[in-house]
Amino acid sequence: MPIDRYLGELYHQHGVEIYDLAAKELSGDDLMYTELHMSLLRIFPRTEDIRVATTNFDLLFEKAASADNEFADQEIERFRAPALPLGSSFNGIVHVHGSVVRPMQMTLTYSDFGRAYLTEGWARSFMMGLHSSYTILFVGYSHQDMILNYLVRALPSDENKQQHFALAIRDADDLRHKETEDHWKWLGIRPIFYPPSRKSDEHEKLTEGVKELADFVNRRISEWKEIIEQQLQRSPNNLDKKELSHIEYAINVDELAELIWMTAASPGWYEWLVEKGYVERRMFNERD
Repeated sequence: MPIDRYLGELYHQHGVEIYDLAAKELSGDDLMYTELHMSLLRIFPRTEDIRVATTNFDLLFEKAASADNEFADQEIERFRAPALPLGSSFNGIVHVHGSVVRPMQMTLTYSDFGRAYLTEGWARSFMMGLHSSYTILFVGYSHQDMILNYLVRALPSDENKQQHFALAIRDADDLRHKETEDHWKWLGIRPIFYPPSRKSDEHEKLTEGVKELADFVNRRISEWKEIIEQQLQRSPNNLDKKELSHIEYAINVDELAELIWMTAASPGWYEWLVEKGYVERRMFNERD
């Protein structure tokens, strides 16, 4: 039975206080944010740039922000359903389906989802604005996730729509993986797959990857210069894909591009720059 229907029957037919029970399970000091919560916030270099929309009811993003020295002393706007901001223009942390702060307003049952996406439509309106105005990165959803399917069905169908992405675990079965990839694309979302870990947390690579992304976004020019100088001392044939991506990023940043042209003296670099089209582009720009 779908979880929204199951919870709906518990509440409407059996009188179980599912809202209070759910809020109790998802509250308390023993619930701790993870490194992933912190890294997702750090993707935004400035507090005023934070734009996180979560379907979780817990307050772990808020706890992570309070624990981080960069965010702790600054006010981050917070919203919870049904009082949602405009999806096309907002900053802060948005609880699309409500939060434990007001249990009875959490979106748990089929009736709640119907109001959120159909009759009252606060979640639909927010997601449509978000979908048309920003690039969305889905984290923590599977392609069959019930909530994701509600979200996607609330979005307009438009061939020229913004491209959206999802971080998804790669299935070991090649055939099933292809089916999974096709279904993501059917949803209008481009999957970025990470391998499962052999350790107790199979999503360890997800946490590592998002942390690297946050580090990348927050890296200072002085730090970039140090990294680029070290990598340019080696041949491009001796760099891995991630290291080469650093060079490709840096050559498009004015403060770093000149460093590459002045320093890339190791054998193979000129050929690599020619192959990538950077030499031709530089000559064209100089003629202009």
